[in-house]
Amino acid sequence: MKNIYEVSGKAIREIRVHKHLTREKLAEMAGISAKFLYEIETGRKGYSTDTLYRISRSLSVSSELILSGHGIYTMTDSIEVVIKALADNQIQGILATFKFIQDVKAGNILIANAVNDYEPKAKSN
Repeated sequence: MKNIYEVSGKAIREIRVHKHLTREKLAEMAGISAKFLYEIETGRKGYSTDTLYRISRSLSVSSELILSGHGIYTMTDSIEVVIKALADNQIQGILATFKFIQDVKAGNILIANAVNDYEPKAKSN
């Protein structure tokens, strides 16, 4: 069984590569040496919570994502998981909401009118 440092180190490397960052650049951004980052990515060295925080901030990801070992599991992946669990009518409702937001943003709908004119549909059993 892999330890947390091996799992998180692999995730850090995957995210770094996905973001097209060199080890040297990420190390500089996080305020650590490239050698230490290499040792973290290979699971050879542990690190403090402060170091984890600085690496996660430099990569613009949560510490939780790194610790979970999910690597480049992105927001798009999360959205896809949620959408796959929805029924067709729920997906249509989400699409209608996005269309509404686009129309408001484009100035096609005044938000005050939209809120005042909104009439929720009665639930059907």
